[in-house]
Amino acid sequence: MTASPDEDTQFLTDFQNLLAARRNEVSFLDRDVSAEKIEDMLADANMAPSVGLSQPWRFVEVRSQERRKAVYQNFLHARQIEIETIEADKRAHYAKLGLTGLDSAPVHVAFFLDNSEQRGHGLGVSQNPLALNYSVALAAYTFWLTTYAHGLASGWVSILEPEAVTQALDVPSDWELVAYMCVGYSATALDGPDLEKRKWSRRQTLDPYFLKK
Repeated sequence: MTASPDEDTQFLTDFQNLLAARRNEVSFLDRDVSAEKIEDMLADANMAPSVGLSQPWRFVEVRSQERRKAVYQNFLHARQIEIETIEADKRAHYAKLGLTGLDSAPVHVAFFLDNSEQRGHGLGVSQNPLALNYSVALAAYTFWLTTYAHGLASGWVSILEPEAVTQALDVPSDWELVAYMCVGYSATALDGPDLEKRKWSRRQTLDPYFLKK
């Protein structure tokens, strides 16, 4: 990307480096992350855009060993279900993938949509109710980026049954799980996406995804 004369080139470079550094981390050091640092990063996530300025997200910091174990057990269950949906010739490969840092990350953070939130007064959701879910996803992605800006790493665990996680964390039943993140200090020096390193898939350039009408 070429910077224009009006752009702050150092800021742009730093931002692009942050985007490039972000990884889906699956291996963490046995090193704690302070509650204060988690709160600082969630304050960053709280600045994400939201439809109707509704801020429909709810953040849950998970440190309880009992609750973490319940989430991890559900991951194992969900992974076993998912493997049956994978192409037969890819299942052995799938079984060798790391996929999660649930067992090594010192902190988990869950991102929920609170369907009872009324702050946005319905603006922007009459034709697209999923805009609320997208808002929470943006908060999760903002958190994902800021963990790297704070010298940490994180990984998004999607192989979970949302209802089971809601029960395991004992949150209101009308909260809808959108994202579940592992957070900590990276135990690896990933150069590129882990799934690319493990030859599961490859990141493509922009061209195949960019249409001009």
